[in-house]
Amino acid sequence: MRMMLIAAMLAAATPAFAADPAGPARGAIDAFAAAFAKGDLATAKATHTANPVIIDEPPPYMWSGRDAFDTWLADLGKDSKAAGRTQEKLTIGNTLRAETSGSAAYVITTATYSFTQNGKAMAEPGRMTFVLQKQAAGWKIASWTWAGPRGRPAATTKPPTTP
Repeated sequence: MRMMLIAAMLAAATPAFAADPAGPARGAIDAFAAAFAKGDLATAKATHTANPVIIDEPPPYMWSGRDAFDTWLADLGKDSKAAGRTQEKLTIGNTLRAETSGSAAYVITTATYSFTQNGKAMAEPGRMTFVLQKQAAGWKIASWTWAGPRGRPAATTKPPTTP
């Protein structure tokens, strides 16, 4: 009985982020995804460091520096318009791997990019790799990369399996 009480007290005292292997660094990733989902681009941008590096599938495929987030967003918009994509949504899934060393973190997650393309529901299951830096204001995304196959009709898309 005493062991159960101690276990219950420890569970109550443990922060919610402890369940995720990325620990508190995962908070910046979730804040980015939530803000992006709401269309709150200023908050999504604020989850990044001042000079992030972004690697994603729309040309020119890589953005870095002070304007990286804004130019990536503009290029994503151009690419989406040209391809007929609307109702775009990013869902970040489980943490597959997390490494933390002092004020740096490396996190790989599952992710799904879903959208409508020319009236048809589509999805791209993939992975996102994040590098984060702990700053005075908390964890910030220094870099992220999207990796996954092209979109397929949503009804036939299965979530990625873990490696």
